[in-house]
This record gives sequence, structure tokens and C-alpha cells, in this order.
Amino acid sequence: MLVAVAVLAAIVAGLVLVLAVSGSTGSVSTAAIGPFYEAPDPLPEGGPGTVVRSEAMKVPVAVKAPAGTSARRVLYLTTDPQDGSRRVSSGTVMVPPGKAPAGGRPVLAWAHATIGVAPKCAPSADPRPLPAAVPGLGAFLRRGWVVASTDYPGLGTAGPNAYLVGEVEGRAVLDAARAARRLAPAAASSETVVWGHSQGGQAALFAGQLAARYAPELDLLGVAAAAPAVELKRLLQLDGKSVNGLVLGSMVLWSWPRTQPGVSLDGLVGREGRRLVDAISSRCLKGSVPIIRDLSAAQLEKLSGSVPLEELADDPGWSRALAENTPQATGSGPALYIAQGTADPLVRPPTTASYFRRLCRAGRRARLVLMPGVGHVKAGLAGAPGALAWAQALRAGDGAPPGCRVTRAPRGPYAGKG
Repeated sequence: MLVAVAVLAAIVAGLVLVLAVSGSTGSVSTAAIGPFYEAPDPLPEGGPGTVVRSEAMKVPVAVKAPAGTSARRVLYLTTDPQDGSRRVSSGTVMVPPGKAPAGGRPVLAWAHATIGVAPKCAPSADPRPLPAAVPGLGAFLRRGWVVASTDYPGLGTAGPNAYLVGEVEGRAVLDAARAARRLAPAAASSETVVWGHSQGGQAALFAGQLAARYAPELDLLGVAAAAPAVELKRLLQLDGKSVNGLVLGSMVLWSWPRTQPGVSLDGLVGREGRRLVDAISSRCLKGSVPIIRDLSAAQLEKLSGSVPLEELADDPGWSRALAENTPQATGSGPALYIAQGTADPLVRPPTTASYFRRLCRAGRRARLVLMPGVGHVKAGLAGAPGALAWAQALRAGDGAPPGCRVTRAPRGPYAGKG
């Protein structure tokens, strides 16, 4: 049977930051990418967020940070939701210049978009990220926020990476904020806002779900998400046959059988299909040239094969995993700010609107901002100014009135640009 990537394509169709390839084809290495990223044996004592090690690094130019900003690469403890065991994740902590206020600096926990599932794809190991990979982070730094960014476990550190596994990602996001508080130069307070784009939007929403029970010491003011994947099964139906979705779906097909109990490729993907899944998943996404340039016509034809949607939905393991990794729409939890481009061909606006309506029916404090003409790749850049203004208002005590609110942003510079 040909590859079943098309069936899963929409799970990740909206989660790529940019569709281009770096790296070679072949099997996916799951080894840590260097000594800094290797977990010590045994792990040090301490709870989630404990800093195992840190080292100074250059602030990437794309961040557009204010002069005097410092940055450290960090390796910190997080936990596995399946058994509670401790593990490591890597990331970065950026600290704005100047003296911290008496109560400490607020923390922005940034959750990045899809860049791959191989350890070599870790954002903290990339000295030259694109601006779309770090949307608005410089602006937050200029307003005095510490920025804590997770790589997610299995990127940089030893894998396998639990791609789009919401609770793994959400814990790593919250634990990055905890790690920032443990770095003395950061002078970070408990005030925290989570901001994520694409895959990171899903991670941010899961962080919001988990915070009260998993990280109660954090004062989570709110969660902001740009173009988040919030209705996985619906997106699957809408985008299941897109070329980009076919390629990106390979990462789910590679990751979930390795990280989710009861999920298997047996009966869905044959030997040739698994070879293609490995080849695609061995690459990192960066740039602006489609990843399909490195695939032959024959490979693309094989990649475009699918199984009926009902065949996947009827599989108990996959059905359960899809449901578990879909963010909940409940009335409890932190205030939400969701930015959605009206021209997004991957995370479709109707799915975001449907999720928002369910939040409203549940009584959640939530705001949906529609961005005219904005597609997927630039949704983070387009949504960042509003997210910052909202976060600043939250700190002032007036950013999240009760109930739901939908607004339409003016047409901005990112309209019509992807």
C-alpha cells in the first residue's frame, strides 16, 4: 500500500514555518547533537525547570533585540507525561538590558513553529534563524520581558521528538519559563505569558491547559497563539491531499508510533512508504524553497498515495492520539488571544472560528483577531504586535474582560505575503 501521509497531512499542514530543506536524506538520527545537549547520567536533583547547564550565546540578528540584550543556551529538566519521569530539554533565555524592576521582569515563554523532528533541527543551535521564526521577540525584549524559548524535547537533545504531542510540548514550554526564573541574571518574576505560532500555537494552548496543575507557581496571565492547529480531525479532512501536507504529515507518521502508546504504521504504510517517511523526517525546514524540490516525480507519486480517511479514524490508536493532542475548549484557564490570517491555506480560518465558538459557549475569556489577507507563514509576524499590546494590558490589569470578542485587524504589511 502506498504511503498514508495524505490521510494525516492536515494534522501538520498548517504547522510548518517555511517549506524548505536542509540536511541529507536517510534515516533519522535521534542522538543529541553535541556535548552541551547530552543528558548527564545520572540527572541532577531538582524539579522541572532545573537548569542542568547553560552557556553564553550570541543573540540572533533576526530577533532585532535591543542593544545590550544577553542570551544563554540552556539545558533544563522537564517531565514525561506518560510516566512522570524526568528528562532534559534545551532552549534559550534572552534577557533585556538595564536594571530589573523591583518585582522582577515578566517572562514570555515562546513556542516555535515546525522546523523538523531530527535533533539537528533545534532552534537553539541555529545562529541565523529567519525573522518569521522569532516573531515579535525583539519587541517583547524592548518592553522589558525575559524571553524563554524551548526547543521541545528531542530537538537538540536525544530523541525521538514527540512532534505535535501537546502535553510534552506544553510541559517543555512551562519548564522553559521555570528555567528562566532560575537564572539569576534574568531576574525573572512569576508573571508569564505564553506565545506560539503554528505548531507552537498548539503547544501554547496545551501549556495553558496544564499550567494550573503542572506549574502552579507561575502566574500565567494569558496565552497567545497565531494560526494554531485546534481541530486536528477537521484539518485532516480539509487539507489531507495538499503537497505540503503530504510532506509534513510524514513527520507525524515518523514521530507518533515512536512516542504514542498504541499507535502503529502497520497496515497503513508499506516498506517504500516508511523509507520516504524517514527520508523526509531526516530534514529540517528552513528557507523559502519547497521541500519537494529534492524529491523525484516517482517519489512524489508514491508520497501522494493515501488510505481512506475512515480507515485511520477506525484505528483505535490513531483516533485516540488525534483526540488527545487536540487542544480542549473549556471555560477555565488563562485568558486567550488568537490571531488568524483570513488567507491561511493550511490552518483554515473556519477551524479556528469553530474552536473559538466552542470556547465562547464554555464561557472562556478569549479574543479572536482576524488578519485580512494574511497567510500561514507570516501569521506570527502579523499577530505579534497585537499579542504584545494584549500582554502589556494583561500586566496592567485590563487586557482580558469577561466573555468573547472578535475583532478584525486593519490590512497590514504581511497581507498577501504567505
